[in-house]
Amino acid sequence: MKVNKKTLNNPLLIIMLLFILFSCKEEEKSKTSNQTQKIEVKKEVIAESKNNNIKLNFKGKFESDDNFLLMYSTEENKRYSNENRLTKRIKGSNKEQNIQFEFPEGVRPYDLRIDFSGNKDQKKVSFKEIVISDSLNRILLNENNIFNNFKLSEHSKFNKETLELKCNLFNTKEGKMGYNPYLGTNYSFLKVLKAFNKANINKSKTVALEDVENIDLKDGEFRVIIEGVFKSDDELLLFYSDDLNKSFKLKKPIRKLVKGSNLPQTVIITLPNEDYLVNFRFDVSASIKQKGIEINRFTISELNSIISFDKAQISEYLKANEYIDLSSNGEINLKTIIKNGVENFNPYFNLTDKFIKELSNF
Repeated sequence: MKVNKKTLNNPLLIIMLLFILFSCKEEEKSKTSNQTQKIEVKKEVIAESKNNNIKLNFKGKFESDDNFLLMYSTEENKRYSNENRLTKRIKGSNKEQNIQFEFPEGVRPYDLRIDFSGNKDQKKVSFKEIVISDSLNRILLNENNIFNNFKLSEHSKFNKETLELKCNLFNTKEGKMGYNPYLGTNYSFLKVLKAFNKANINKSKTVALEDVENIDLKDGEFRVIIEGVFKSDDELLLFYSDDLNKSFKLKKPIRKLVKGSNLPQTVIITLPNEDYLVNFRFDVSASIKQKGIEINRFTISELNSIISFDKAQISEYLKANEYIDLSSNGEINLKTIIKNGVENFNPYFNLTDKFIKELSNF
């Protein structure tokens, strides 16, 4: 900026010029500062999104000081190993604690063993939940589904009313007092971990564990949910129609394999392609070797709409065919029938008029 002699002889003009010059510099400084701040924030977001490490959180109470051990396998079809282990020291407290393990970058667990106590004098371990998660997906295990997916070590017990995990001392072969409480994965959960790890590799969303605890029942999908016991491996079959005047044959039936267990499990059948039903036939077993079936709750779910009934109400909603003896309190007994010298087995349920009416208004 050029300044002439007249300007220099005018004090008021000099003050105004200095003020304008100072203001412009402050404005430029402010713009530069804001731009720098925005760039730094952007970098932080990018760095955070790159972290897709898998974490395992165990929530519970530990009355006494203890050691928590997590062993795992890094390869599919291989059992956990003492070579792959993470440990935590726990301070005893009557308050709930969150014990978090983060697996090293790029490491994915294909099998797990959770040693929740190493202190023989531990008085009480109260269990709330286990969560396995990455940046996109999570698996929730609580008192409702933990033992569908994990099994307790010998001499260990779980009290579902108090949610307490306990382990009794035992004599070892060497004549010493043993103490070895842990949770180990069962076969079905190995498949869940495989699906979860595949999604972690691809950085994609998935529902690795299909049960009521891990599926958003308000996501708009139409589902049939059976909570109960299937003591032997079996196949369930759902024939359905979206029109009372149409045959079941127009829709492809949905098949669902179940793994036999004496423990309660949840079977979720999701209709494809945003489909829905107003009538269906439920084939409850395809195996003549089935040792026993219980249906403790039956639910139809879509968004906020739910039709649900328990074991004692089964006869109000479902009609058993001749291969099923259904008692008034919901006990199910499967049987074979000899026809023309051939043993036949085809147990299924149709709907009562009450159920059809409720589905029509669903």
